[in-house]
Amino acid sequence: MSPHPSKRERGGRRDRILILCPYPAGSAPSQRFRFEQYIPSLEVAGFDVVEVGEAGAALSQIEEALPAAVILDLILPDFHGLEVLRRLREGE
Repeated sequence: MSPHPSKRERGGRRDRILILCPYPAGSAPSQRFRFEQYIPSLEVAGFDVVEVGEAGAALSQIEEALPAAVILDLILPDFHGLEVLRRLREGE
């Protein structure tokens, strides 16, 4: 039996979840906690998890990787989270 029987695959590769976390490693644990709490569960569920820290980088990653889902904060260093959602909807 596979160690990850619930792997999510699309076209032979695991589905990816992109987490847009504006708090870099080394930030106060209380700031990163709400993002970091998802990672182990998502990985056990069979997802590849990619973390980026800025909206511009996230939009590039989304274009390249086509993740199954994006987890983001509304307050980001370079864009407001709603602006990221608008750009995703419009396909920018």
